[in-house]
Amino acid sequence: MKDKISASEVRLYNKRRIFRTLIRSGMITKQELAAETQLSIPKITQVLSELVGSGLVQECGIQESRGGRRPAAFCAVADARLAAGIDISRNHLNFSVVNLRGEVIVNERIRCSLTIDPSFYEKLYVRFMQFLGEHSVSYDKLIGLGVSLAGIISADQDFLAYSHVLQTDAPFDLRPFRRLLKIPVAFFNDANAACMAECYTGMAPSSFNFLSLSNTVGGAVVIDNRIVPGASGRCGEAGHLLIVPGGRKCYCGKRGHYDPYGSALTLADAADGSLADFFAGLEEGNTEYKQVFDEYIHYLALLASNLHLWSDLPIVLGGYTASFLAPYVDRLKKEMSDLTIFDEEEEYLYLSSYRFEASSVGCARYFSEQFLDSL
Repeated sequence: MKDKISASEVRLYNKRRIFRTLIRSGMITKQELAAETQLSIPKITQVLSELVGSGLVQECGIQESRGGRRPAAFCAVADARLAAGIDISRNHLNFSVVNLRGEVIVNERIRCSLTIDPSFYEKLYVRFMQFLGEHSVSYDKLIGLGVSLAGIISADQDFLAYSHVLQTDAPFDLRPFRRLLKIPVAFFNDANAACMAECYTGMAPSSFNFLSLSNTVGGAVVIDNRIVPGASGRCGEAGHLLIVPGGRKCYCGKRGHYDPYGSALTLADAADGSLADFFAGLEEGNTEYKQVFDEYIHYLALLASNLHLWSDLPIVLGGYTASFLAPYVDRLKKEMSDLTIFDEEEEYLYLSSYRFEASSVGCARYFSEQFLDSL
């Protein structure tokens, strides 16, 4: 058993602490870094020299003097490395690029249908390279590409096990796409990727249930900031929970699942396919939209209250629909409280920080966070 940490491990740990502090703080002096990290000025100076030499940190100004010589300030070069993400749904591709601060520097959503067949790899590669070129993103700066798909991904991330949304029920080998690129590539379930984005913001609870309310409904369970995969990678498949026995037909072929009651399409279809138009009409008092939304809120409250009661964990609502729900959160909480036996004293319902880009940002930030942990 290893019972002593080596000097090199301590140096690497300190390097990561200092760089993360720089990423978080913006402009900061050596003295301020020493106060925040509890490291000595000589150690701070040594690490800063290494980080400046690698192009990750630069001197970025002189602070006001508090007596004596004016101290130099340093800042992280957040764009020194970039990470990319692609979210693949039935009818859209969403591309995102993030910097080391996790900021989205480029995001584009295009209408595009990719068939899960041998042509998939080349078409996705061409689309990705076009996206980088159109937005002047340097391929040489990329540290990784994350790809999210609406389906079950094998534990080794080599196969799309199956996907009703993308219309494949046989394992589909994803490895050929990796071989087209010269950077690390990882694959994720779309709801898990969106949940990862939420975890990385640092604003979500440390443990929660995540509901992704998009054109399909997905979910994830987070315990102590880690997504629980389940025995077969299917933990959190909230869209396929039975909520109305014998009810509407789900896209998977079964009846009564939550998805046909909670999908964004349930609302958008009432407004000729536009979710934004639906909520605009709802605000204007459209009676047809109100009926549709009343039912939507009823079933969302039913599902969310059951998940909250069963797990005793807060609920975070993400996906396209969640971005429109802020005016209706109090109503949703009221409907949930009417269904539960407990009085809630603490906050237990949150809205995601993201809209369409959550999944692509989540799997991009997977690589930016890995990079920060590997310094």
